[in-house]
Amino acid sequence: CERRDVEVFVDRCRLRTFQSGATVLRSGERSEEILLLLDGSLQAEVDGVGFPVRPGDVLGEAALFTDDMPALFTVNAPSAGRALVFELPPRRGEDPVGAAIERAMLASMSRRIRHANSKVKKAWKDADGPPPAPESESPKSAGGLADRIRGLFGR
Repeated sequence: CERRDVEVFVDRCRLRTFQSGATVLRSGERSEEILLLLDGSLQAEVDGVGFPVRPGDVLGEAALFTDDMPALFTVNAPSAGRALVFELPPRRGEDPVGAAIERAMLASMSRRIRHANSKVKKAWKDADGPPPAPESESPKSAGGLADRIRGLFGR
């Protein structure tokens, strides 16, 4: 990410502060904003399962891909903090700031996936290992899960 890209992004954002105990985003509400957490901590929750949001993480990125989609999770602030708020432009494909947002979003999503995977692995370990895969999804079977994943990457 070039320094100029960061400057353009920050110039287009506004600063939002939140107090401890505040609800930053509610499941089901519509938002055309993306938040980049600067400091403090947030806790996102969906269907009773929570995950931490740390400085550098991005929230609201699903709005990049869909129009008028409600938030999928509720986000609360266990501590006070600040976030940069970027309001999505109506014509997203033509906005040069979008590339910088997408990179930050992908990094944030990657951290979330790793966090979810660690919880699943722990649950499997606590339950004496993962359940056996159905024959149709065995990595060794033709057309199995591993083959489908390889196919996504052209291998």
